[in-house]
Amino acid sequence: MSRSFLLGAALCVSALACSPAPPAPPSLVVVTIDTLRADHVTARLTPALERLASEAIVFDNAVTVAPLTLPAHASLFTALYPPRHGVRDNHLFSLSQDVPVFPELLERRGYATAAFVSAVVLDRRYGLARGFDVYDAEMDGPERPARETLARARVWLDGDCIKDDGPER
Repeated sequence: MSRSFLLGAALCVSALACSPAPPAPPSLVVVTIDTLRADHVTARLTPALERLASEAIVFDNAVTVAPLTLPAHASLFTALYPPRHGVRDNHLFSLSQDVPVFPELLERRGYATAAFVSAVVLDRRYGLARGFDVYDAEMDGPERPARETLARARVWLDGDCIKDDGPER
């Protein structure tokens, strides 16, 4: 082999070794609030959401595919309409195991995933827990106070599962 070829190969290898690592994927937070009217989301009534929105991508023209909590969430996590994913009503249907869900994709890509649920209609028995490392839906009745749900989420967020540089590897 020629000396110039070896020098060129060595430069290529050293250039690859010195290349910056690709940027970490962004963190994702999905907040769903059942039956909240958009015209009631104001800085005075929801200051924490307003702060989050100031640093986030906000979808101002989002509409639901179903006026029911479970079918709407099944659509949110599958990108399918209710007739395609099969969940057409609350408490009567469960998401089939053969329907892929977004949290499974995130899990395969190294994200730490968790869901903190405040309504029994989103209980794990309805099939939405797949792909989540934590699916916290423990409650004593049909719903859990938001304060308690947020406290549980905060404990998880303050733990080692979320890294400052993106998803857990």
